[in-house]
Amino acid sequence: RETLMSRGVAAIQRCVQAGSWDGLLGETEMAELTAAESGPASSTGDATALLYATQMLACILADELPRGKFAFKRCPELSRSHPQVDAAHKLLAALWKDKFDDFWEVMRTCE
Repeated sequence: RETLMSRGVAAIQRCVQAGSWDGLLGETEMAELTAAESGPASSTGDATALLYATQMLACILADELPRGKFAFKRCPELSRSHPQVDAAHKLLAALWKDKFDDFWEVMRTCE
């Protein structure tokens, strides 16, 4: 049985494959709302972390840095230490602070 979260992931994957960055941002926000409505048991810690990391990266791609900043603020505390969330947040912070050298340093060191 397909869950709401798995449908959201499928929609996010379609946006990535199509290069639809504005669509990606909208789909990550819808997946976040769906997960919130479904309750904490609807997704795993990794799935939640990856959703927020993807949303912050989509904000960078769509040049929506304020939305990315608020996505990080909404990110559950436990997910903030996830490596992808941490890296996405560092990229976002470097851009909103106009520290482009820091941005490229994070890009070089991300795995």
